[in-house]
Amino acid sequence: MPTTVNGQPVSRTRLKPRARPKTQRKYPPDAVRAAFGRWAVGAETSDGEQRMFCPLCEDPATSTSPSASMNAEKGEWNCLSSGGGDHGGSIYDLVRELGLQVDAQARREGKSKPSGARPKVPPKLGEELLEKVMVDWPAMLAADREGEVWRFLTEARGLDPQTIADRSLGMDGAGNLTIPIRHVQTVRNIRYRAMRPNPRNPKRYWSADGHGSPAVLYPTAELVGNTLPVLLTESELDAILANQIGAGRFVAVSGTGGAGVDPADLSSLAGREVFIGYDNDDAGEKGGHRIAEKLRKLGAQVYTIDWLRLGLLAGDKTKKDFTDWVMKLGGTADVLLKEMERLRSEEAYDAVAEFEADVEEVVRRKEINREAERRLAAKTAAGSFSEFVKVSLREALERPREVKPALIESLQMQGHKAFLTAQFKAGKTTLAGNVVRSMADGEPFLNRFEVFDLRGNVGVFDYELTEDDALDLYGSLGLRRAERVFMQSLRGTGFTLANEHHRDLAVNWLIEHDVQYWVVDPFGRALRGFGSENDNDDVRVFLDTLDRIVTEASLLGVLMPVHTGRAQHEIGAEHGRGATVVDDDADARWILTKDTTGRRFFRAEGRNGVGLDEVSLEFDPSTSQLWTGDLSRAESAGERFVGLVLNHIEHNPGVSLRELKKDIEGADKNIAAAVKLAIRRGFVRMEQDGQAHRHYIETDPRPKLRVTVEGPSDE
Repeated sequence: MPTTVNGQPVSRTRLKPRARPKTQRKYPPDAVRAAFGRWAVGAETSDGEQRMFCPLCEDPATSTSPSASMNAEKGEWNCLSSGGGDHGGSIYDLVRELGLQVDAQARREGKSKPSGARPKVPPKLGEELLEKVMVDWPAMLAADREGEVWRFLTEARGLDPQTIADRSLGMDGAGNLTIPIRHVQTVRNIRYRAMRPNPRNPKRYWSADGHGSPAVLYPTAELVGNTLPVLLTESELDAILANQIGAGRFVAVSGTGGAGVDPADLSSLAGREVFIGYDNDDAGEKGGHRIAEKLRKLGAQVYTIDWLRLGLLAGDKTKKDFTDWVMKLGGTADVLLKEMERLRSEEAYDAVAEFEADVEEVVRRKEINREAERRLAAKTAAGSFSEFVKVSLREALERPREVKPALIESLQMQGHKAFLTAQFKAGKTTLAGNVVRSMADGEPFLNRFEVFDLRGNVGVFDYELTEDDALDLYGSLGLRRAERVFMQSLRGTGFTLANEHHRDLAVNWLIEHDVQYWVVDPFGRALRGFGSENDNDDVRVFLDTLDRIVTEASLLGVLMPVHTGRAQHEIGAEHGRGATVVDDDADARWILTKDTTGRRFFRAEGRNGVGLDEVSLEFDPSTSQLWTGDLSRAESAGERFVGLVLNHIEHNPGVSLRELKKDIEGADKNIAAAVKLAIRRGFVRMEQDGQAHRHYIETDPRPKLRVTVEGPSDE
């Protein structure tokens, strides 16, 4: 047998245990490693740390990311699983909790016996559960011979009533098939088989809680007192049927862990003639190779049944195991014994040659996959980018270029992505809806900014609103040309542009509906599947995907609302929540804010003529329509003090701004804004007097708004 892998010797050096106080209860490190081998992942680190699946909250057969670690030398373990909660501590306590079998004479460091360790088996069943599986449940099954479980065993699995009784097969109260697992005359586990899909337990087979590990051989009684050839099947029911048809000619056993988990104790097969008859699929092939190597190390003569020769075709999921061969192809003990004889007569198995052949096959498969990936990457790259520009800047500048009008005057140019950065509950969805209405109806946005006359339509991907809420919003806008708007409500659908198939669906949908302007609301939810909104690299991949879609679907523009944090920011300090690349990538940034009184304000900044000083927004709740007012945020803060300022100037002609701030108590930071607003509205004139600016009530004022005099508020 080979003692190297890839030319490297396999070390079996036993690590020297670290000294510990005698009062600390521990198992020998090697005993710990053996007991927890089923959960271990990879090799130990240089400091003795071993990654592992958590024995309390993770199943190695279904879990994908191990959350625990142990140190056999220290006798300690730890788990950081989000599902099970942080736990860990003494490995000694964990062994007792799991009921694992570890040398009972070696519970203190330095007192382990060098040999005679008991086989690793699951704990015994409790008396109550033992009574159910051996008496109650078999009786329930025998009394229901017209039921689903009985018909499954007799009609689909080929078992006769005597076999069912001999094996104590039963049916629990939930209608599941039960198989008591005896190991050396002691029932240590129950294997359940679901008859129907259960959303709460997607597994088809499972073990009794706390008794499934380690896997064991079943039924071991068949191996006692004979030297008959052994058929090793993948499932317990296959083994039961094989023993039924092969009685006295061969015996059959299976492992309770299927093809994926080998029994911990294979000593009962040492020196025996074993024919591996695992299922005719990839899992069966891999599991068969693995357990064959272990059995050969025990001195067993190992052969693998060639199911293809016996009629089971590779890839046929309807006929793939021993029971299928018997029930669907008429397989018999005579035919199987002839196949065993054929295998015996063939040339002796060369483990090293097969290992090398398997390695070469894997190497070639990986080389093919790598070359396929390279070609696919080159093909994909050629489709998105073909070559660099080959002209100088002068030549490029001298070429005639089409002058493209803005999509939205002063706010968005053609080909631009506009990001609407909005405070929490500032009305971003309503503002986006007003954009949709203007682009579809061809009416000025906010009753002020002219929009481009689209040839095509407007598309909306709404990840935030339910379909009913979205219809209510867009219905309230009073669109005259609603037939030009196509909306997809994607909340809770699992749709993600990170999925290539979903991305292609989006492109095809945009093209099919001749969409030229696309609203994606909001950024945070549209990002799902790409990673974290706080990671610049993840967000760049998402933004690049948007750019690809814009190109492939020939879009003229995109609008995407982005949330800010909850805090209030000064003008110019607002930014989208998450990665900074969001603001950096925007061709046009629209900023929607609200002050402490709930009043909304809007401004814009960006490339190629995009820009708007902050203005207030007015809102008509009955139509959900917005339009611009005449105030900035600063002016709005001073508006409530205009009356107070006018009253003071009227009684103190020529007063300066400094004097106004001093005389009007409690409103210092808002007085300047109130004075500017009063001057702009024609209520006050300002005259220079040396270094000071004097303020007077305008004697011939322009038409002005009614002003109410009020003092500063505590709100």
